Amino acid sequence: MLTKIIKKIFRIMKVIINLEHLKEEVDYIKNWQQDFYKEKPTKYPICLSEKEVEKLINIFKYSKNYLEYGLGGSTFLALSSNVEKITTVESDQDWIFYIQSWASIATNIKKGRLNIRHINIGKIGAWGHPIDESEKNNYPDYSTGGGYIRC
Repeated sequence: MLTKIIKKIFRIMKVIINLEHLKEEVDYIKNWQQDFYKEKPTKYPICLSEKEVEKLINIFKYSKNYLEYGLGGSTFLALSSNVEKITTVESDQDWIFYIQSWASIATNIKKGRLNIRHINIGKIGAWGHPIDESEKNNYPDYSTGGGYIRC
């Protein structure tokens, strides 16, 4: 009988711990969502470690131009720096349309500070990766931004 009670207590504690963790995640998402809809979001998710973000911020201090593949968190990080020209190559046209609707993005495009290059690499899945080879001939264009980027 005591064993059953102890097991129940452990299950309840596990649920409480999971709920507390879930509450933290929900709070984070709520804060992020509130920020997401501001004219110039400051908490846009970025898929880099804290050390990588620090390194990128440091690189931006000494950079006039920035080229990236994939429009997202690092784009906003670059926009919050003193980098003069930012070029991003993106495969997801819907994502580009959505991001261009943000006032801060539209302003930087209009000023000529941000240049977004869409390259059609075919039907895409998560993170803009091609899921078929229908536009395989365009893959090299992604590397060069459709001829925009010259080495």
